[in-house]
Amino acid sequence: MGVGLDGQRLSRERGDVGCLARPDRLADAPDIAMRPGLVDLLVIAAELSQPVDADNERQVLLLGDDCDHPEREWCRAAFAAHASALRALLEDETLPDGLIGADDRECLLKSVEPQRDPS
Repeated sequence: MGVGLDGQRLSRERGDVGCLARPDRLADAPDIAMRPGLVDLLVIAAELSQPVDADNERQVLLLGDDCDHPEREWCRAAFAAHASALRALLEDETLPDGLIGADDRECLLKSVEPQRDPS
């Protein structure tokens, strides 16, 4: 599958999805400096993993139907499985100011909430 953000080989069995290593593996590795690029990657994955409303023609045209993109469900499952680690990371008061903006924080928190079927 490739190499994750923490330099470890990725494994779907371990919960790694696409190009993302599990957020808890990043949070548990204090020797890995938290960089804005890592946050940006998590935010992009969170945004792209949101369900597409099958009744919204524009959304389907732009993003494709969920049934055609199983990777979205894999990402949702990874975010759900590691929700507590991601929440802990977002609540970490030692993170540098401005590392995670309000919009990005909201997006990441939304990604760990239970998803409802939009259709």
